[in-house]
Amino acid sequence: MNTRDFEYFVQLVDLKSFSAVAKVFRVSQPTVSLSLKRLEEQYGIELIHRDRSHNTLTVTAAGEQLATHARSILSELRQTQQDLDALQVTTVRLGLPPIIGNYYFPKLIPHLVNNGSMDHLQTIEGGSGNLLKRLRAGELDMALLGSVGPLVADDLQVEQLFARPFAIIAAPQRKVGQDGAVAFAQLVGEPFVALGEQYVHAQLSAH
Repeated sequence: MNTRDFEYFVQLVDLKSFSAVAKVFRVSQPTVSLSLKRLEEQYGIELIHRDRSHNTLTVTAAGEQLATHARSILSELRQTQQDLDALQVTTVRLGLPPIIGNYYFPKLIPHLVNNGSMDHLQTIEGGSGNLLKRLRAGELDMALLGSVGPLVADDLQVEQLFARPFAIIAAPQRKVGQDGAVAFAQLVGEPFVALGEQYVHAQLSAH
């Protein structure tokens, strides 16, 4: 199996142009055509219908199905390469927001020391939002992040370590949470002393 054939094919499904795909990969147009031919011969079915009279391409049902699987396979291959590359890295770049770094990280230090990981750890501070962007950009290997709710990210491996309720601290005259609880909707328009916009606390005021 030539994985490059899958790469050409996925782009062909998206761009619907042999010349455009050839330009993306800096290869000749016949190279892309031969790649498609190999796939169609391998699976014994038409994947792309070419209407030469109108110079158009149509992806067949089989082609759409193969494209779905090809994207999944290519994603797994990229993740495999990243995981193998990570094994060769002697330093792990760990993102830490200040509050989480000061409160939660000390609890993890004994475990890191015991398994010998502490000597290979480089901590990088920043707000959770900024660290999440750097994580996705490949500038960090992992991060301890805070979020308003469960973090759903298909492109990342996410594990929830802690969950804590938010607390509102207000003077008695503010008459906030007299019944022991308060909804965020009740706080619209209330002035707050808060951290910068990169922290998850600021996200609450926007809801």
